[in-house]
Amino acid sequence: MTMEQNAQPIRVAQMMTDMNYGGVEMVVMNYYRHIDRSRVQFDFFALEGSTLPQREEIERLGGRVYVVPKYTHLPQYEREIGRLFRQNGYQIVHSHMNTLSVLSLWGAKRAGVPNRIAHNHSTVGRGEGAKNVMKYLLRPFAAVYPTRLCACSRTAGQNKGIHGLIELCGIALAAQKADIPLQPQRLRFPAGSGFTFPFSDQQ
Repeated sequence: MTMEQNAQPIRVAQMMTDMNYGGVEMVVMNYYRHIDRSRVQFDFFALEGSTLPQREEIERLGGRVYVVPKYTHLPQYEREIGRLFRQNGYQIVHSHMNTLSVLSLWGAKRAGVPNRIAHNHSTVGRGEGAKNVMKYLLRPFAAVYPTRLCACSRTAGQNKGIHGLIELCGIALAAQKADIPLQPQRLRFPAGSGFTFPFSDQQ
């Protein structure tokens, strides 16, 4: 057995809010089903109160599920995610919490995680008064803790107050809507980090 064959997959901490039946969970799970899981594995961090209908599939595919305190209990939330980041030695944390990624990536930076991705999936929505206020309050901090920025569209990226975001997510979304099969691609991390993001050839 070669050293490459014996190597353990890189584990990426996927930071979610509530994991129920929402669109973000479906998108991330779709990527998880199609990556080369012998090289990259996902561990999902979900907030207390999540129904977690994906748990059985995640664990069957080799991932882990961690249920952590709600961010409304910020000291407990930060303490628990920091403990798990250090315990598992994550080199990559990918946060799907939109503007609230500030909270998870702050914890990741404090825990010494070198690659921290903020991924925005939404824009300011009508009828979401309290959420919109929170988004505007946290926008100035959006670029403080991530090392990479990602958005599902230009509008979502601009809503976060940041321009020049990674375009891969938007390309994937457009291809999905047009029913165009994606070819295997690599999401590249900073030079010298040693990480790429492999997609499996097998669908």
